[in-house]
Amino acid sequence: MFAFEKTSPESQGIPSEAIRSFAERLAKMDAIHSFMLVRHDKLIAEAWWKPFKKEYKHELFSCSKSFVSIACGIAQGEGLLSLNDRIVSFFPDKMSEKVSERMKKATIKNLLTMSSGHNACPLAAGTVSLHQDWVKAFLESELAYEPGEKFVYNSAATYMVSAILRRVTGRNVLDYLNEKLLPFIGINADKWDCCPAGTNIGGWGFWLKTEDMLRFCRLLKNQGNWDGKQLVPADYIAEATSFQIDNSSNNDPDWKIGYGYQFWQTTFNSFRGDGACGQYMLVMPEQDLYMAVTSGVANMQKILTAFWETVIPALQAKPLPENPESFSTLTETLSALEHKPLANDLRFVIPDAEYSVDTNSAGLQKLKINPTANGCEITFCWTDNSFEKMRADYGRHTHNILQLLENEMRIIEASCAWSNENTLVIQAYSVETPYRDRYILTFSNDEINLARESNFSFLHAELPTVHGTEIKN
Repeated sequence: MFAFEKTSPESQGIPSEAIRSFAERLAKMDAIHSFMLVRHDKLIAEAWWKPFKKEYKHELFSCSKSFVSIACGIAQGEGLLSLNDRIVSFFPDKMSEKVSERMKKATIKNLLTMSSGHNACPLAAGTVSLHQDWVKAFLESELAYEPGEKFVYNSAATYMVSAILRRVTGRNVLDYLNEKLLPFIGINADKWDCCPAGTNIGGWGFWLKTEDMLRFCRLLKNQGNWDGKQLVPADYIAEATSFQIDNSSNNDPDWKIGYGYQFWQTTFNSFRGDGACGQYMLVMPEQDLYMAVTSGVANMQKILTAFWETVIPALQAKPLPENPESFSTLTETLSALEHKPLANDLRFVIPDAEYSVDTNSAGLQKLKINPTANGCEITFCWTDNSFEKMRADYGRHTHNILQLLENEMRIIEASCAWSNENTLVIQAYSVETPYRDRYILTFSNDEINLARESNFSFLHAELPTVHGTEIKN
């Protein structure tokens, strides 16, 4: 199995100083989690901001769409479908009088190019997601435009490609990719969120490691060929990653150059898959360069802009003289990257107490607060009689595995600090996701208030502010 060989940036025509400048630009953002950079199939830089780790899989959000596209290309190559097939032809059992004439004309290609005819994503608007049968709800949704007429970003369209693939292959997209592609390129994938009917959502919900994303970039760069084995039709990848539809009505520079089949056109004749909060799979064929990024940032353009302004101007066609001092500085910079735990010198006695919590939408019934030698432990007791404990230490990330209102267990790295004698703050990184939460515990005599602030509410469960009264023995 192919393994990325690590080399100095200079050996691949890039000064170490340029990559260090890029990393420093990223470090000023809130917040990058990792990046890996390859040129000429050689790994020239990799970094994970502590407490994020290379072995953690990360929520990809809309980077998932690019994998659906490639699955569609494989299926077309096997003769299971054509991009010109009409959507409705796959779902005769879902047809009703509510399906419009416009919808009857929409094709798989319209789905892939985000030109299904909707004026907004029906999943985001709730038109589809509020139903148990997402396929039927999509087919009955209103179209404002003729299919193919206008680009409108649409995760529901990607879901429909996933649903079509399930119909023609007899299995979910993840299972199909695990048979046809992923193991052959060294990706071990086992998680893709599903709709109520059990179909992989497609438009988001896939989880991979940073290196997995990088391997997918290598596959794309090599037009679907992996060390001599053609896993995806080359002509499909050429189409999918090239300009297929105008999206110039968008605002940011790298969102208005054009769109392919679930791939964005990007500056310097490159292309990318991307996902909310700054997940990137960037492929630059002319420069023989590709990069994977995971993050939790609000302004995604900043990541690309930083790369364009630091690394790209420094690219050289031939190897540069080795620069051990600069390379050593780069190595030290990358290894020191960290999202700091909460820390200060304030220390107050944490009340060892149990609180009855007022009725709330989260189903939280009681809170238990217990001091530890280096911080605190908070126990969430739910109305179904289940409970979860989160531990947070002063000045260091503390490992937890918790669910906390989400659909699955997640790895949480928590730290804590007092802001004053009545207020304890717990910072919790969900290190497989973009989410960073702050739990603010305010104590007043025999009462407690718990509030949670999150950096993103996007697809993230909310915990309402709750009030509790101490239970006296």
